[in-house]
Amino acid sequence: MEYKSQLKEAEMTKQEHDDWIAGVRKHIADNGLVQKEVAVKAGKSPVNFSKVLNHHSGSSPKYRKQICDAMGVSEIDMVRLGESERMPRVIPQAIAFPKPIPVDHMPADEVVHLLSTVSASLSTVSSSFIKTDARLKYWMQMFEALPLPVIVLRDSVVYSQNRKSRAIWDGIGKYLCDGCNDQACKDFGCDIKDALDRGRDIEKYKKIGTDYYKVQTSHFSANAHEYNIVIITPVNECLTISDNLAKINEERRFLASNPFECPEYYADADRRVSYVNDSFLQLFDLDREDLQTTDDFHIMLSRKLFYFQNVAKTADEVREFKKPAEITAKLKNNRTVHFMFRPHLKNGELAGVMVVVLTAEMHELFNAKKED
Repeated sequence: MEYKSQLKEAEMTKQEHDDWIAGVRKHIADNGLVQKEVAVKAGKSPVNFSKVLNHHSGSSPKYRKQICDAMGVSEIDMVRLGESERMPRVIPQAIAFPKPIPVDHMPADEVVHLLSTVSASLSTVSSSFIKTDARLKYWMQMFEALPLPVIVLRDSVVYSQNRKSRAIWDGIGKYLCDGCNDQACKDFGCDIKDALDRGRDIEKYKKIGTDYYKVQTSHFSANAHEYNIVIITPVNECLTISDNLAKINEERRFLASNPFECPEYYADADRRVSYVNDSFLQLFDLDREDLQTTDDFHIMLSRKLFYFQNVAKTADEVREFKKPAEITAKLKNNRTVHFMFRPHLKNGELAGVMVVVLTAEMHELFNAKKED
C-alpha cells in the first residue's frame, strides 16, 4: 500500500487513521497491555485516548507518535498491522480444486467427473455456511433465554443485551455507567468502571435505583476489540435458604413502605463496604471515607455506643455462622437503636451481610407490622 503521507507531518487519510487505530488495539490485545497505562505512559489522558480508539475523536501526527513511542512500535508499522487485520485471510483447510485443464483437451468422462467434483465441493461449502448460520441462531436464542440479566460491552459501549437485562435497562450504544445513578460512584469513583477500563474481572454489590444487585464482569479480547460480559443478579436471587429469603423479603417490604429511609450498609464476603446510605452516615455522624471495611464499622461502634462489644460480637457471629441476628443498643447520646444483621448466601457460602439500623420509633413500627 502506498501511504499518502508516509506518515510524517501531513495528516493521514481516513482509512490510514482507521488502520492505525486497529493496529493500536491489536498491539495492546496481543501484548497484554492495559489501554489506560499506555495513555499514561505516553503522557496522554486515558479518557481522550479511549475516545480516539472508539472513533469519537481524531488525532494529530504528534499525538500518534507519542502513543506509538510508548509502545515501542513505529507509526507506519502500526498502520500496517491494522491494515493486515482488514485484508482478506486465507481460510484454513481450504478446498483443493483440481488444476485447470482446457476442457477441449479432456475426454468426456473426465469432464463429467470434474463437474461432479466441483459440484460436490460447492455443496460442501454451502452446507458449511448453513450449519454455521444454524449454530449462530442457536447461540443467539440461548443468549436471549438466559435466566439472568447479561450485557455484552464492546470497547466500553453496550453491544448486546439479553431479554432479562433489557427489562432492567435498555442501553444499546450507551456506556454502562449511564444506567447507574449511584452518587457514591460519582463522589468516590466506581470499582466496576475501573475494572472495565483496565480489562479486569470483578464481583461487586451495589445499589441501583431502589434495589441491590451483584455485578460480575468477565473480560476478553477478540478481533482487535475489547469485550466485557456483565452479569447483573438481584441480591434476593443470590440467596439459597428459603426461610432466610422469605424473612428478608418481608422486612424489605416493610422498610420500603416507610416514609423515611432506614440507615443501612452492605459489606461483602471480603469485609469491604460496597454500599452505605446517607441515613446511616447521618445517624452515626460519619463521612463515607470513614466506613470502608467492617473494621471501620467496629471502630465506629466503639466510639458511638455504650457496651459496643455486644454488637461487635453479634456482627462477627453472623459472618461465622451465616445466621441472621438482631440486637438493641444505646448510643452515647442516650438514643436507642436496633441493629438487624442479615447474611446473604449463595450456594451455602457467605456473599455479604446487610446491616439495617432502626431507631426506637422505627423498631416500634416494625414490631407492630410483624404482629399484624
